[in-house]
Amino acid sequence: EYRVLHSNGDWRWMKVRAVPLLNPDGSVREWVGMNSDISERKQAEESRRESEERFTKFMRHLPGLAWIKDEDGRYVYANDAAQEAFRTKRADLYGKSDDELFPPETAAQFKSNDRQALESESSVQTIETLEYADAVVHHSIVNKFAIPGATGKAALVGGIAIDITDLKQTEEELGHSEERY
Repeated sequence: EYRVLHSNGDWRWMKVRAVPLLNPDGSVREWVGMNSDISERKQAEESRRESEERFTKFMRHLPGLAWIKDEDGRYVYANDAAQEAFRTKRADLYGKSDDELFPPETAAQFKSNDRQALESESSVQTIETLEYADAVVHHSIVNKFAIPGATGKAALVGGIAIDITDLKQTEEELGHSEERY
């Protein structure tokens, strides 16, 4: 693959395929080949790469956890915050299900909400709990949503979670202090 300057001033990408035609002694008699203009493919690849970079940067700065699972409940994406909260590095997370990663009660709540989002093919907002590495049970407001595949039918489930543990603790403390007076 190489670039050439077209007569109109545009740079184009070309792909060359060639095979040698050999003489009886094994030396090359001539080459038979074909050049193909692959500029559109190269532009599509570059656009995809740029899109993936934007997505990754966006997810890195999201003030919460974000993940995507396939319809079998196996993780295919998790931002850095989700990996930290799940206590599982990306390489060990991808391809695993909630049953393989979390205690049964936690996995059951996650899977139930995933199913609801996939079946409704819309968004589900709920509160989920998860014990983080700090050994504290965190409460998060979670939005789970179906992501359509090529056929338009739900193929993935995405999730975004914002930790509301501090808010919940403050509400409980205020509720308890009111009861005392």
